[in-house]
Amino acid sequence: MKADKEKSYHEIIYVHDKLLELRHIAQSNHYPMLAYFIEMAWVEASDVLRSQSGRMTKN
Repeated sequence: MKADKEKSYHEIIYVHDKLLELRHIAQSNHYPMLAYFIEMAWVEASDVLRSQSGRMTKN
């Protein structure tokens, strides 16, 4: 079970990093609304990471 949690954590890190790249692309191409929505997804991914990080240290 611990391996599944670690895999999930690393996958969320990947999503988090890719969202930053996508936001940069959207901003560079002058799509502010798209950049905004991607940033909101990035914020959600950040919250998930914080939440999972806390759970991983407690276990």
